[in-house]
Amino acid sequence: MRKNEKRKKRARRRTVKMQLKTVKGDPEAMDRLYAEADTVSILAAHQIVTGTWQHPRSGLWQVWVSTTGSEVTWIGAYRDPERAKSAAVTLEAAYRRGDFASLDQALSVLEQIIEEGDALPEDMSVREIAAITGHIRQMVLSRKRRSHGA
Repeated sequence: MRKNEKRKKRARRRTVKMQLKTVKGDPEAMDRLYAEADTVSILAAHQIVTGTWQHPRSGLWQVWVSTTGSEVTWIGAYRDPERAKSAAVTLEAAYRRGDFASLDQALSVLEQIIEEGDALPEDMSVREIAAITGHIRQMVLSRKRRSHGA
């Protein structure tokens, strides 16, 4: 067999199996969605991660929070990336202070971030969400390796 006649092995492409679900305004569906997300959580109990991501269409920087690492919830949208980062830090600090132990306190923090934003956040594509959750997973695994001395 000649060199150019050899069959090339095709690299297996890993597909992302994600589904966007709209559960806004449906408390039962929200409970089911978060229960499902908890089954594949990469974050420890009572651990959250926050961040920002630029929306590809609007160009706004959206603040997100994740309680499992396998999902994200959009909180606010800002024109200025620094203001968005500040809102994400505020959200994380409020969680660490225990402000989310009370529904009233949690709503107060969330409402502040939403009101200070320039617009309401918009949904993003599965690809965008997969990129964010992939980044979370890499961050968690990197920290685990460092803490175990690997």
